Order: sequence, then C-alpha cells, then structure tokens
Amino acid sequence: MSYRDFLAKVARADPGVVPFFQAKTHGEWGVGIDAVGALEVWPFELPGFQGLDLEPGAAPHMGFTASGYAATRGSYKFHFPDGNASIARLLVRSLVPSSIPGRSADDIVTAAVDYGQLDRPGAPVRIRLNCIAVAARNLGAPATAQEAEIIYSRGGTLAAARTKALVTRLLEHDDPVSMPRAARCPEGRPPLPSG
Repeated sequence: MSYRDFLAKVARADPGVVPFFQAKTHGEWGVGIDAVGALEVWPFELPGFQGLDLEPGAAPHMGFTASGYAATRGSYKFHFPDGNASIARLLVRSLVPSSIPGRSADDIVTAAVDYGQLDRPGAPVRIRLNCIAVAARNLGAPATAQEAEIIYSRGGTLAAARTKALVTRLLEHDDPVSMPRAARCPEGRPPLPSG
C-alpha cells in the first residue's frame, strides 16, 4: 500500500493533506508518496502512524533504506540544496583544486568559485567556459600522427587549434582518463568557415 493510499484510506486524512505530503519522499526515494510504500516511510516518522502501537525497529518485507533507518533510529544522509550542480562543482575542484576552496562535500555548497583559476596558461587542466570543442581529428596517418586539430566555437565563431596527436582507441574498463593540456583556444586565430 502506498503512503498516499495509507493517508487517504487508513489514517483517513483530509484530502487536502495528500498534495501537501506528495513531495515529502523525493529526498530519499526520488518519487512521490504515491510510489513509496507506507511501510517504507513509517521509520521516518511521517504522519499517520501515531497511535498504532507499532514496535520500533525493522519489520518483515521492509526495504533496505527503511529497515536500516528503523534499526538505527536515524541515518546519515546528505542532500545538496542545488541538486547535481554540486557534483559538477566537486568535479571542477578535483580537476583544478585552486578554483574552489575546501575539501569536502559539505563545504562545496557555499564555496565561491575563482573563475580566474580555471584557464591558466601552463596549468595541467584548463577549463574554458566560453569555448566549446565541436570536433577533433588527428592530422596524418593514424599510427604516425604527431599533431591533431581541435575545432572549437567561441562567441559563435568557429576556429581551430593544433595540439599533440589525440589517442583514438576505445577506453578499457580500468584505463586512466586524462584531459589534454594543449587543447587551447588561441587568440587571434582566423575563424573557420561555418558551412
């Protein structure tokens, strides 16, 4: 039985209560109360279970999350207030540590980004926010190519840059992934035709 049905049919809550609680389960399960079982939300002390004299602890057929929460009467959970944007910020901080202060998932939420650190000449990783690579190809025969051409868009204009040859094989499961340092957008290059 869904928590929504439990509220409406068992707890006999006022119909206006259901829309109010519809999103209460989004943080834990990513779906509304119409898609989460009543037994799953009981350990989270959502309304409707008071007075039922339920024994504390996990119950048979209870899901993993709810049974863990019921057994410990709480669990550590962390939700980013900005959604997955913090995941991207954590990735940027791991690639360019000087760009965002801090060391944990807790401090990434309020940390200010130093955008000037993202694209420094000579840095092992350069992130260009206003320069999007649209194509890349090795110049010359695949086995002997020494250079590659990166075609990029900047301000609505296409341009090209040359760099070391690109690795063109498929990645295997445990391959390390690195970002080429030399893929840069040099100033003053003539734009490529957009056709």
